[in-house]
Amino acid sequence: MEAQNDRKVQKKAFFHAEGVTYFDKSTERTIFFVLTVIMLVCGVFAKLGIF
Repeated sequence: MEAQNDRKVQKKAFFHAEGVTYFDKSTERTIFFVLTVIMLVCGVFAKLGIF
């Protein structure tokens, strides 16, 4: 019984089931943070006339 308690359960960052992709909380936050930074950079470039 002790062997089962010693194993660490590793959660996946995301998984796909029945046509839906599920993310864990930290993965979702990381994805949205990266997208927010990309939008910020694109906005700065647009304001400078690069885009």
